[in-house]
Amino acid sequence: MFHTAGHWKEGLREGHGTFKYPNGDWYKGTWSGGKKSGDGTYFSYSGSCWYIGSWTESVFTSGEWKFKDGSCYKGAFADGKPAPGEGVFLFPNGNRQLGKWVEAKGEGEDAPPTVFWVGGDLLVGHEA
Repeated sequence: MFHTAGHWKEGLREGHGTFKYPNGDWYKGTWSGGKKSGDGTYFSYSGSCWYIGSWTESVFTSGEWKFKDGSCYKGAFADGKPAPGEGVFLFPNGNRQLGKWVEAKGEGEDAPPTVFWVGGDLLVGHEA
C-alpha cells in the first residue's frame, strides 16, 4: 500500500512531503510536478541504504550514499550510480579514501560503458 503525506498541486506532489512505497522504500523531501526535486532523502529497504542530497526530475544527482554499517560515499551520481569523477568513501572508524570513478567502454559492440572505482589516498583515523 502506498502512503503519502505532503502538498499537492493539480494532482501531483508539490513542495515538501513524504512518500512510502509498498516495498518498504520511502522518500522524504521536496517535490516538483510529482517528481523528486531539490533536497531529499530516499531509503532503499532492499539495499539497506540511504541517498541523501540533491534530486532533479526524480534522479539522485549528488550527495551521500549511506550504508547500514555507517560507511558512506560522497560525490556526484548519474542513473542511480556514482558518476564518473572524484569522490570520497568515509568509514565508521574515521578513515577516508579519496578517489574517482572512471568510465570504461563496455565489452562488445552494444555493451554499455562501465564505471569503476580507482582508489587514491587513504587518510587514516586522525589524519582524516
